[in-house]
Amino acid sequence: MKSIFGLLFLSVISTVHSQFSLGVADETMPSISESSDSSQCVSGRCANVSYKEIQRMFRGIFFTKRELKRKMMNLKVTMNSRPGQTSRPYKWWKENRKSYRKSRYLNHDADQCCPTTCNLIYPTELTNTRGVTRYIVHFTDMQPEPMYQFMPMGTCLYPGNCKNCQQEYALHSVLVIDTTFKIYPYFEFDDFYIKSYCSCKN
Repeated sequence: MKSIFGLLFLSVISTVHSQFSLGVADETMPSISESSDSSQCVSGRCANVSYKEIQRMFRGIFFTKRELKRKMMNLKVTMNSRPGQTSRPYKWWKENRKSYRKSRYLNHDADQCCPTTCNLIYPTELTNTRGVTRYIVHFTDMQPEPMYQFMPMGTCLYPGNCKNCQQEYALHSVLVIDTTFKIYPYFEFDDFYIKSYCSCKN
């Protein structure tokens, strides 16, 4: 079950890598002021590029909290579903939400050995697989609603029937700011190990 959950986790959080860096002439590049905090996303801009322009370049990877809640519920329902039980998790949840909310398995995958609880995270920076701190692209002050990348994290909830539960990690590809500012747009995808699920090592 855990291996299936790990594959499911990776498939849910996979991002589109078909976004190519756009080579643009120097005169069209947004200027990077040394006095501005260009390594963060503030005041409607990341690396002096507007949120709207970033969304245009990297479609489908930013979501409002309401959209993230729906994606998260899809993941949680699928975690608790048997194969073939439902092909449309969110629709199933809407139809069965009263009974599902009462379920003791609402916040974990119902594993009897090493249950995993799944939550969303919104880090502004993370250490990549090479040990380098990178700045994550989120639109935390966007109006009318902030938008974020989908970054689920699965952690060990408590020891079940297993004496030795171990935290496992999955490789996530996340859009970050390229702080070298050499090639426009100043963004790239980088890889990070993020907690994914709990496994039994008896």
